[in-house]
Amino acid sequence: MTAVIFDLDGTLVDSQRAIAASLRHVLHECGRRGADNEDLRWAFGPPLPDVMRRLLNSSNPAEITRAIGIYRAHHRSVCVTHATVYPGIPDVLGGLAASGCRLFVATSKLRTVAEKVLGHFDLSPYLASVSGSELDGRLGTKTEVIGHVVRMHRLDARDTVMVGDRADDILGARAHDIRSVAVAYGYGDRGELEAARPNMICNRPDQLLDALAGL
Repeated sequence: MTAVIFDLDGTLVDSQRAIAASLRHVLHECGRRGADNEDLRWAFGPPLPDVMRRLLNSSNPAEITRAIGIYRAHHRSVCVTHATVYPGIPDVLGGLAASGCRLFVATSKLRTVAEKVLGHFDLSPYLASVSGSELDGRLGTKTEVIGHVVRMHRLDARDTVMVGDRADDILGARAHDIRSVAVAYGYGDRGELEAARPNMICNRPDQLLDALAGL
């Protein structure tokens, strides 16, 4: 193993408060009500257009585009203040970097926002690059983001592992013949992760080093 690609939300950083706050802001701005107590965990991870279509129960392109803009503007203001790093993650990244692994982030989050979050929590020094969705619509799915990382850095799939908390992370890794570790402490439930068939499931951040070493 010479390279590890990490998801961000639900894997390195617990940002559920930030994501939920921005989703509820979208609902308020779009005149939708009754969602204050709704469990929005389903929306943590998928591409924003898919999330907005389900959140608003709409297929109207103009409405979806407006909702994405509202979400992104609000999320920039809370992405740091409403998030925390999972305990033990700096030690995991430091241990992997010290062993000679190159580390990357591949997220469905807007790349510039991901860079802001990682910089604020002093995780950027461990990383070779951060990739995510772009304002022009490029890299809109997790499979596309992972593929971008692999091509940009000429990674050997045989020596690369993807770590993430949702089925999209596992399926995206498989699309590029990459092994995967699913983390059960994030936003995907156990059934979702098992159905995606990762190479391993890790229950806690402090188990990640051993899980990766065991692949």
